[in-house]
Amino acid sequence: MLNKQPLEVGQIYFSQPELLKTALQLPNQLFTIDYAQPKILPFLSGWDNLLLPKDADQSVISILTDQYVKKVRTTQGSALKPIDQFWIQFIRGLANRQQVFVLARYLDQLAPRDARQLLNDVRKIAADNELIIIFTTVQESVFESFKKQVLTR
Repeated sequence: MLNKQPLEVGQIYFSQPELLKTALQLPNQLFTIDYAQPKILPFLSGWDNLLLPKDADQSVISILTDQYVKKVRTTQGSALKPIDQFWIQFIRGLANRQQVFVLARYLDQLAPRDARQLLNDVRKIAADNELIIIFTTVQESVFESFKKQVLTR
């Protein structure tokens, strides 16, 4: 909740990084995926990193894995590209039944074409799975393009 207005499930939102630390109150724990600090074990393969939670929902893993991380199953964690690290962490969060995701700094670090594709893919997954997705960014162009979805104080 922000300014006493609830965030809707199935939607993506945009926020400046510092706003999440001070103003956002959500009933669910945030599952943060940070571009600068990925939760990937470097000595495990992409597949092993994906399967870290033992009680994960395997149906979610199998559906999204074929779509997004099929090519990096055997790649060692230290050799994964940031976008592959993202998908592994995101799928892992979904498989652990997380409902509120913060995607920190991805829009600022990816090439514009890749960022647009990520937005499209994540928007569809959020709608299909009734998630709340919050991208943190410092890019004013993102805020201008998505004014209705920008979190403010």
